[in-house]
Amino acid sequence: MTNKSSVIEVVNLTKRFGNIVAVNNISLTVEIGTIHGFLGPNGAGKTTTLRCALGLLRPNKGEVRIFGEKMSPNKTNIQKKVGYLPGEVYLYPYYSVKQLLDYFGNLYGNQNPPLRQELVERFNLDENTKTKALSKGNGQKVGIIQALMHDPDLLILDEPSSGLDPLLQNVFYKVLREFRDRGKTIFFSSHVLSEVQKVCDYVSVIREGDIVSSEDVSILVNKIQRKIILTFNDNNMTDPPSFPNLEFINREGEKFNYLVKGTIKDSITQLNIPEIQNIIIPELSVEDYFLSYYQKED
Repeated sequence: MTNKSSVIEVVNLTKRFGNIVAVNNISLTVEIGTIHGFLGPNGAGKTTTLRCALGLLRPNKGEVRIFGEKMSPNKTNIQKKVGYLPGEVYLYPYYSVKQLLDYFGNLYGNQNPPLRQELVERFNLDENTKTKALSKGNGQKVGIIQALMHDPDLLILDEPSSGLDPLLQNVFYKVLREFRDRGKTIFFSSHVLSEVQKVCDYVSVIREGDIVSSEDVSILVNKIQRKIILTFNDNNMTDPPSFPNLEFINREGEKFNYLVKGTIKDSITQLNIPEIQNIIIPELSVEDYFLSYYQKED
């Protein structure tokens, strides 16, 4: 039975390529008016799931419903309500940006997409440039604009911030939040936990084709043990020093990596000793999540 508040429903989805199981009997739900992250390392099954959701791949088992309808390649009525950005953006090399956006506008049945000019200006894109002359970052801008410019009800984006500099990433995140605040739904994949943490309401985590978690982003982040990296004045140190509430993980050159057992604040307080040269608190990563996840299993 279809949940009326759900825009995407993935039900017992399995996709194999020969003997390789890319996605293994997964189920997840993306609610209307939310930004839902799909987090996992490269090769985890994110892109395969998104392509099945769009009807670009036929699953071996299970199904995907979008707006309550089972997806297949001929569901053009549904596809027109979706903006899609693939993980690898390929642009026809002999078009200008303007010609390419005109072409995509015609595909969507709208020669004057409502958000095109606004997005071109916000992403500072020159429409007269030939696509073959675009850098990776500018090519990614074109991909984002074509996905968003017809103001779709659902965005499905595969690693959308790839190639964007930090300033443009912030512009992009702001645009996504504006879409959500107007009742649109966004489902996007990423292998960067800090990105998901900044912009998403909910997140599903996939590893080796299996969903290991689906929950509110803040709940997921609170489960992750933070890391602290220490360097010491004594470069000849061989044995890692011990500290309360810190667990030594490994050493990388002059850097000693520790897991935080208590709070970051308490840990930093106890590290106020002259032997320590630097204290580094790295951003959370998807690897940190899996380290915490499998430690809890053990």
